[in-house]
Amino acid sequence: MGFCKNSIKVSFTEYDDFRKVEQSLRSGQTDVGFTMLPSSEDLITRKLRQDEFVVILSASFILKSPQLSWEEVTQYPMIIPPKTSTMMQPLHAHLQQYHQRLNIASEVETDVMIINSPWSRQFSPPSS
Repeated sequence: MGFCKNSIKVSFTEYDDFRKVEQSLRSGQTDVGFTMLPSSEDLITRKLRQDEFVVILSASFILKSPQLSWEEVTQYPMIIPPKTSTMMQPLHAHLQQYHQRLNIASEVETDVMIINSPWSRQFSPPSS
């Protein structure tokens, strides 16, 4: 079987901002984009899945009860993506609705920044 000249070309571009995804679609540079809802009304959207926010705790963390309340979560310092991050906007809206506020120690753009930050040593569980 020979090489097919009319083969399909697929390329992937990652944007750090949903507005760039939408602009790429509008300009015709992109055929399909993945982003978070809500999206602009001039684009066709289909909900594929819904992410859940979870709290990750060290193995040494002692829970007061089987369920962790927002009141408990907001007491602890957190390293999170910026409030302006598309990913964080739904969380902040939810917290605002229930008059809760996170105790933000630092806002970072990427997981690598979290791992390499001086705060990660402060909040990491002791190594064995």
